[in-house]
Amino acid sequence: MKLIWFSVAPWANTGYGVITREIVPRLQAEGHEIWIATKHFHTGVIEWHGCPVFNGMDLDVVNRRVAHDSVDHIITLLDIFTLKKTLLNWICYCPIDTQWILPSIAAKLKDASLRLAVTKHGQSEMERVGFNSMYVPCGVNTSIYKPDEEKRQETRAKLGWQDNFIVGSLGINYGDERKNYMSLLMGFKLFHDVHPDARLYLSTNPKDETGQWNLPAIASELHIDEFIQYSNYDEHVLGRVFEEQIANRYRAFDICCLPTKGEGFGLPILEAQVCGTPVITTATTSGPELLKGGWLISPDKDDWEWHGNSWRPKVTASAVAEKLELAYQAWQEGKLKDIGLQGSEGLQEYDWDNVFETYWKPVLAELPRLKCKVQHYPDYRSIAEFFTGRIMMADCGLLCKDKPCNIKFPLLPGEESKVARPLLSRSYPIRPSVDGKLMVDTGCPMHKWLSKRFMAECERAWAYLWGFPVVRRFIRDYSGPGVSEYIKVSEITRDFDEEYKWAMQSIYRTNAPNLNAYIPENGTVLEVGCGDGRRVKALQDAGFNAIGVEINDAWLKDELVLKGDAEQLLFDDDSFDVVISIDLLEHLEHPLKVLAEMFRVSKDKVIAFVTPSEDRTFWEDPTHKVEWDIQRWMRELNEFGEMVDRLKPTGFIMKKRR
Repeated sequence: MKLIWFSVAPWANTGYGVITREIVPRLQAEGHEIWIATKHFHTGVIEWHGCPVFNGMDLDVVNRRVAHDSVDHIITLLDIFTLKKTLLNWICYCPIDTQWILPSIAAKLKDASLRLAVTKHGQSEMERVGFNSMYVPCGVNTSIYKPDEEKRQETRAKLGWQDNFIVGSLGINYGDERKNYMSLLMGFKLFHDVHPDARLYLSTNPKDETGQWNLPAIASELHIDEFIQYSNYDEHVLGRVFEEQIANRYRAFDICCLPTKGEGFGLPILEAQVCGTPVITTATTSGPELLKGGWLISPDKDDWEWHGNSWRPKVTASAVAEKLELAYQAWQEGKLKDIGLQGSEGLQEYDWDNVFETYWKPVLAELPRLKCKVQHYPDYRSIAEFFTGRIMMADCGLLCKDKPCNIKFPLLPGEESKVARPLLSRSYPIRPSVDGKLMVDTGCPMHKWLSKRFMAECERAWAYLWGFPVVRRFIRDYSGPGVSEYIKVSEITRDFDEEYKWAMQSIYRTNAPNLNAYIPENGTVLEVGCGDGRRVKALQDAGFNAIGVEINDAWLKDELVLKGDAEQLLFDDDSFDVVISIDLLEHLEHPLKVLAEMFRVSKDKVIAFVTPSEDRTFWEDPTHKVEWDIQRWMRELNEFGEMVDRLKPTGFIMKKRR
């Protein structure tokens, strides 16, 4: 097959670079033609081990290779949040470096034709959000990374720390602070205060790309800078650092400390242990599955990480120092070497040859089937992302609780049995006829009360579902719930009786803010369309002279709620200091008439809360009649008075013009 491997350049000494240079030649050896798309240069094509390497930053260019060069699949080994467009024939080799998969990542995963999990943790997380995957771990070159006492002593001598307890760490110092160098430095400070023979070697860039995470400056503030050495990062960037040198660094360490906030895989955790060096790392993401010789740090409460908009485990300096103390005790007792060898022996299965044979070859066997794979069943998860199944602002069960329909809806073909609500139930009382036209069950008491949003969602969902023959066959054989009569959706007549209106009002209420600051002391207040009068009662309890008017006889109460028509208020001009309406105007045939009346009877202010058409809930209530956006409401209100304030969710404080 012809494949594009889209990742970091194979000559880069990063985790992704190591994986690229180990896997691509093995794919070639299996007879596949490989192009490498990378991010390290702008134009042109160079060759690496017989593979063309080109700039992959423009995803349109990468996609055009699929069409123009007959590329079968694009395999990505990247942080997929960096992909701004969907790739064609996409195989996602996906590191998950958070404890819980982020919604933004899950949304992208659904576009992949095959998902490869780098860790068992990642596979478990993909399964949790509904995606199947194949487990394909990273590996290690065990001919390079292995215990070697002679090279260990040579490297320690070069450092000048032959007799010291050496703590080491390896990784890129990024601005997101995922590697958690701050806790490492502060933890080492606490540890060094007790054990002055301790030393710290950091194989990293001393400053991140922004200059914000300046490790030498932090170390100087902690007064530990003279006990730390750094690798030469320029040599790393220029490609003059080789894996043999990195292995020697691991060997020189007495303990490799990696208090990370999360790893997509965590090659240093693996490489250090295979070299016989014990590891301290965090008990999150890949840590528990990779650690065979060393100590896990149990994280504290999570911290919010603004860089990735996600929660990350918090690893404290004291927790780092505590584990370093355990390692130091084992070193003094002569047990540390055995712990390191235990890790090395327990991780031999990650040798690259074994990883390719055990995990990559089954993937390669799957690739020919992907080209001919037919999607027989709908992606119900993608439907659930937009189809709420709420026919209004509340589920129909709340309004029909005294007369439940008790309909048992079957699952559509391919629908999971553990789904909370089958799709036929979600779209009821709408379903397609045998020829695909949407019909509504007139036996449902709610069939005249369907919101525009619900009908649009039904139309979108069934347009997609009807493209699957298994669904069409099912619908043709499905008799439905056996109620009276189906009519076309277009034949629904709007008939909102009083029972519906007041049921809706009892379920959904705007959580209006406290309006007392806008009312003068002992002021008079009128609420128009006040419903059951609970807001009026609250104003009275606050010391205001408040009254409400309501057209529904069911809510009338002496000295609280009076009978009244909002278009013809039975009060004199300038009768009230403040006139209020909350979620009323958008339900009326003539909202401007009502506004005119509200301003007429007000001395000073009118406060109006509305539901504009931008609001999601506007389309969930079929009794909404006035499809005005916020700006239209503001223009109309401005005709009557001067706007002096706006309140959440959509409230306007208007001052009457004289």
